[in-house]
This record gives sequence, structure tokens and C-alpha cells, in this order.
Amino acid sequence: MKDKMKYEYYTAGSRPRLWAAAGLAAVMIALSGCGASGNSDTANAPVAGSSGNAEVGSTKAQDGSQAAETLEEGNDSSSVDMEIITNASAEDAPEDQGSPEVWIQGSVTVEADKLVVEGMTNVVPGAELHANVTAEGYSMWGYNDRAEVEPDGSFQMEMKRPDIKGGAVLELEIAFDPSGQSAVHEQYGPNGDKLTGPYIHKTEDGITVIKRAVAVIHIDSDAPASSTFETEEPSRDIPEDYGDPNVWIKPEVRQEDGKYIIKAASNLLEGTVVRAGVDIPDHIHFGYNDMASVQPDGSFELVIGKPKKAEMFYLMISVMPEDQTAGSVIEAYGSSGENFSGKLLKIEQTDDGPVTGIEMKMKINND
Repeated sequence: MKDKMKYEYYTAGSRPRLWAAAGLAAVMIALSGCGASGNSDTANAPVAGSSGNAEVGSTKAQDGSQAAETLEEGNDSSSVDMEIITNASAEDAPEDQGSPEVWIQGSVTVEADKLVVEGMTNVVPGAELHANVTAEGYSMWGYNDRAEVEPDGSFQMEMKRPDIKGGAVLELEIAFDPSGQSAVHEQYGPNGDKLTGPYIHKTEDGITVIKRAVAVIHIDSDAPASSTFETEEPSRDIPEDYGDPNVWIKPEVRQEDGKYIIKAASNLLEGTVVRAGVDIPDHIHFGYNDMASVQPDGSFELVIGKPKKAEMFYLMISVMPEDQTAGSVIEAYGSSGENFSGKLLKIEQTDDGPVTGIEMKMKINND
């Protein structure tokens, strides 16, 4: 009895499946018949990506497959204008590449809205150079770029051209600082300790001495497009008494666009902070001042505004102990300037005792 019921159960349950299969076969036969006798314009829709023309879309090869041109219609084919960029060859590298006596040479081309820098160096390939643009009297940021040295020693950078007019001088500095590049520490020292030569600048924070290789380009802010300016050769003319506490200063002063530009030679140590100011007798004034650090050869440059109403005044150049931060400068001249000597001494009495500085006074007749 159980076997009979089981048989009937499966038989009854199988009937819907048989009817469904039969129905599906009938539908497929009907559709096949329609496809054979129907209008070919509507039976075969255009291939995606074609122009939508049904007659073209229904073109078939002899074997019944879709024609090849249908797939490509609407996809125009043309050659691409391209240029293959090759890497620089190490065979063209400077003979002294990798020497600790680092040099950087280059030029900047002024364009309407940017500055394009190109140059050569003997710094090892893969090391990074930084470029930055500043202008005296302006607060500037964002005018910079960086680049890796190519195998042949070349480099290229570009940055936005500052929107500064009126004859201002832009200073573009290209620098190699090993301190932040661990891959070159063995070659040049963790803080550039091994760097030598006239391109090397030294900075101190009282504890650490950091050396960088620096090249400078001065650019006329009004220069027309396509103008080119070159890096300036650093001075190798270091005074014999360089660093002597008996300080001397030899200034040259020129007037330009309502400013006084002071360029001076001295025997002051690199990193010494120098100030420029104006003394107008019987007048209270402010804003006529500048500050600079002495370069490796003892030179420095200061720029201050020209007083408009004073018929006579004094340009002042000074070196004061409280402005100094470099350890080598403080050690050489004394924390209170007590080691200074010579004809430029200026001594001030303070609650903590006398403080000795250097002061040069230049009388100017304001025509």
C-alpha cells in the first residue's frame, strides 16, 4: 500500500513538469518560425556602436555571422601623434659626479606665467634639488618646485611667475640639502658635513651645523617673455683675516626705485646677522630697516627704503650680540660681543653689564 501511494505521488507530481517542458518547446518552435519568415529589417536589430542603420546592421557574411564592418562602424581609426621620451644617459655625466665639492649651474627662462629652470650639477643621480623664489620686501610662498637629478646630471623645474612689477629683483635659489635625504647621507654626510667648495652655505641652530649647496639667479621682475637669466658664480675671494674680531666693513651704496641697496664686503664670519637702519636727527621714524646673514665670503646685501622728507640722515650698519644664533659666531665674538675690537666698536651699558657691538654710520644728503 505504501508503494502504490508513493508511485501515485511521484506520477502526479511529474505532470506539471512535463507540461511545462512541452510548452517551452512549442514557444521555441514558434519563435524560430517567426525568425525565418519575418521582416529582416526588424528581426535583426543594429549592433551596439553602429550608426543605427538596420540595413547595414543586418549585413551577414556567407557563413551567417555578423559582418566585420558592422562592429567597427562609427569607430574612426587614426594614428596618434606621440613622442617617446628617453632617459638621460649616464655617459654624459660630469666627470666629478658624486664629488663632495658640489656645484650647481643653470638658467631660468621667463615666460608669461611661469619660470622654467634648467641646469646641470655634479650631485649624484636621484638626489633631490629644491628651487624657491623670493623678493625683497614681499611675503611670498608657493613659488617653488623640486626635481631629481638625472643620470647625466641635468635637472629641470618650473614654477608660477610672481606677479610683481616695478623693477623688483626676484631671487631664485637652487639648493641641495642632504640632511633630509637619507639615501645620500653616506655620500655627503647626515647634515652635509662632507660638502666643500664655494657653493656651500652653512646654517646653525646653536647645536647642529647644516651645510647646503646653493646657486642663486637674480631675475628682473619686469623682464619680457623669453628672457633668460643665469646662475651667478659664487665668490672665492675670502679675506685673509676672515673671522678676526677686529671687524672691517667696506660698503657700496646705490639708489634704485626709492630704495638704498647696500652691498658690502667684510671679514665677518658666515652666518653673522647684520642689520641696516636709518637715523634721522630730531625725527621719530620707523620701517626703515633690513636684516641679512653674511655669506661664506664675508659679503652681505641690505635694502632699505629712502626717507622722503629728510634732507640729511645716516645709514646705519650694525652687528649686535643679541641677534646672533650661530654657535661659531657667538664663540668667535663672545656672547656679549666682548671679543670685538677695532674702530667700529659700539658699547652699550645694560643692567647685565656692557654689551659690545659693531656699528658703521654713513651720512647721506637726500637730494
